[in-house]
Amino acid sequence: MSMVEEIKDLIVKVDNIEGASITLQKGFNVCESEIDTLAMELRVCEAVVDKEIRECKMQLKILKNPDN
Repeated sequence: MSMVEEIKDLIVKVDNIEGASITLQKGFNVCESEIDTLAMELRVCEAVVDKEIRECKMQLKILKNPDN
């Protein structure tokens, strides 16, 4: 194999690696975006649960002390 052919093969391999790198970066970006979305949904769920717990505690307090 001549030096020119080896260089051409290397260029093809580098192009393939660059393509794979771009694909991986896109996949990473999608995952990162999904993580951000899930983190936001988690914060919303935590807020809802906190509110429900506060309401349950108030109802329990009322049940324990119906005269107040």
